[in-house]
Amino acid sequence: MGRREGCHATAPDTMASVPRICSSLLPVLLLAALAGCGRSVPATPRAARTQAIEQPFVAWRGEGRITVSWPGGRLSADCWLRRAEPTAVRVAIVGDGGLTLADLEIGAGGATIHAAVSDLRPRLQPVIDLLTAAYGPADEQCRRWQNGRLRVETTSGARWYGGDPLLLRRADGPGSAVWLADYRPLAGLHIAHDLSTEGIVEIVIRIRAIRPLTATPTTE
Repeated sequence: MGRREGCHATAPDTMASVPRICSSLLPVLLLAALAGCGRSVPATPRAARTQAIEQPFVAWRGEGRITVSWPGGRLSADCWLRRAEPTAVRVAIVGDGGLTLADLEIGAGGATIHAAVSDLRPRLQPVIDLLTAAYGPADEQCRRWQNGRLRVETTSGARWYGGDPLLLRRADGPGSAVWLADYRPLAGLHIAHDLSTEGIVEIVIRIRAIRPLTATPTTE
């Protein structure tokens, strides 16, 4: 489906259905909805709102640490990420003893668990949801500006862009919202090195280093 400006087909302007007396509260309510435990999508200065959100794609591999916390349990392990395609990522979760705890792949066809230890397998869905929201396919339907933040409606949920440079800061996927932060340059691009979710299951992925797999960018 081609992109439509305004998002009226999927997200009507709430101002039309809210009494005028309450209209002054909408900016406050919107900012509250975008904030989570002190986090929020940064506003974009007007001068930066013409920036393109599409970036050329560069294949990369990264290494870091993943922490998954749930009621009564917690996992902390190394993780290795490999992104060879614009809408795909493969992640290996490796214990401190060198044992591969899980090998996951997110792509256009969905998620594949190539391997996982039995105790961890039931806990992997929130991790899959995070990876899908951050790296999986998301065909754009429409976009609009709201209080200095760019909201992009996609087939997998809303994506919020903000700040200067104008970058993806939050992705609403199949599970909890995913926050993206600590952007660093790579081959002229900006790559998030911190991904996290909040909720009953909390996940934090902190990437220590990212290296390009190819030297020549391709258009995403």
